[in-house]
Amino acid sequence: MSRTERRAYLYAIAARYSVAGRVQKSRMLDEYCATTQVGRKHAIARIGECIKRLADQAAGVLPAPRMRTGRRRLYAADPQLVTAIGAIWEAAKRPCGKRLVALLPSWLPFYEAEHGVVLTRQTRQLVRRISPASIDRLLAPTKRVLAERLRGLSGTTPAAEWLRSLVPVRTHHHDVDRPGSCEGDTVAHCGATIAGAFFWTLTTTDINEGWTECASVWSKLAVGVKQALIGVEARLPFRLTAFDSDNGTEFINYGLQQHFHNHKPPILFTRSRPYEKNDQAYVEQKNFSVVRQFLGYQRLDNPELDTPLNEFFSGCWRDYINFFLPTLKLIRKETVGSKTRRVYEPMAQTPYQRVMKSRHVSSKAKGLLRLHYQTLNPFKLKRDIDDTLARIFNNARYADL
Repeated sequence: MSRTERRAYLYAIAARYSVAGRVQKSRMLDEYCATTQVGRKHAIARIGECIKRLADQAAGVLPAPRMRTGRRRLYAADPQLVTAIGAIWEAAKRPCGKRLVALLPSWLPFYEAEHGVVLTRQTRQLVRRISPASIDRLLAPTKRVLAERLRGLSGTTPAAEWLRSLVPVRTHHHDVDRPGSCEGDTVAHCGATIAGAFFWTLTTTDINEGWTECASVWSKLAVGVKQALIGVEARLPFRLTAFDSDNGTEFINYGLQQHFHNHKPPILFTRSRPYEKNDQAYVEQKNFSVVRQFLGYQRLDNPELDTPLNEFFSGCWRDYINFFLPTLKLIRKETVGSKTRRVYEPMAQTPYQRVMKSRHVSSKAKGLLRLHYQTLNPFKLKRDIDDTLARIFNNARYADL
């Protein structure tokens, strides 16, 4: 019996029960308990509530608001807390609850200065104790009304077999325990069609620290990808020791293979298996979170955007992603029967925090990063990002088209 059917049956029983005698009431209770499998006391209470509701409807009396049962609402009852979490969540590009809990302590002082508010002591205590699940529940109504996002097109062209034979296959990175091993991928800004020339974003992510660098490449030419990788390597706070890519021609070519081979010291160059995206899971997950969430799916085919895009990726975007957006790191996988359990680190951390804790990064590099971090404000970086993106989108299409 469905919930609707049970409700209709209850109202039918209540209508007869209110005018029945004692013997008939006892028989109806037996019938109701046998049909719905509930206790007799519970049935009497439900039928009594239903009779009162029917009487109020007949008299034209509005029903009293139903009182909420269960635990007292703690977080949703504090408007300061709800407003602060919502504003920080939106400014941080809508992270999950586990990542949002990790960034709240560092973002909260900037939030107060940005919006000119002073949080009460009680609100600060609630912020410190709120759990990721509670944050997800608070933001659930907002998430439900967000529009569906479009899907991008794939522009990967497999390289020739003889070229792929020059680069060894690597399927996992379980042995990586220090910074310097990076994965690379490209994202097409082609709009609704892959035809013609347009900009691509080269994304490079460090496997151990999560440090991410991006650069724009016109038409995904091999020469352009090579120059972009040289620029990315110069911006990394640690030495690049290994690079892993997919099987696209922008990576699997003789020029890039020789560049890594002749590098001093040499850089290990590997590739994933064809059509196996999980081999590059670290960078694949960044295609949406650090590229699509900012540049979207709009077509960028104006060659004059090369300088603004690269200044964007090497400036405010780089600082925002690496210094203020924490990520969760998978520690290990455990197989229990037929299920796989993933164990993550206790608290999400920003790439900057991981680099500062690494013993494989020089003290000089850490000192420069620390000085730079002290000059940053996440809300100002977010405003700079929005202003830069507005200028880029205003000039996205080539004027002669």
